[in-house]
Amino acid sequence: MSLRDFFGIYLLYLLILNGVAIFVYYFDKRKAKNKKWRTPEKVLLGISVFGGCYTGYLSMFLFRHKTNKWYFHVVNWIGLILHTTIIVWFLLRV
Repeated sequence: MSLRDFFGIYLLYLLILNGVAIFVYYFDKRKAKNKKWRTPEKVLLGISVFGGCYTGYLSMFLFRHKTNKWYFHVVNWIGLILHTTIIVWFLLRV
């Protein structure tokens, strides 16, 4: 498998995970409003650190969800820096 193929798979992975992230944040906010069982914070944070940070961070502000929790900002920024660095590295190599 070439580096270009791996980069394509990585971008597809990020696309799918970011799609999942926006839905998970949306439904968790909806559950919070309706006082129902919630998605654990570690799931939201895990999605963000493993690549869903782009729409995860956007969703925090879009749905006004978890914006008061400092560690959500930190974890999303770590994910943003990590995955943006990986993308830039791939673009410089491909």
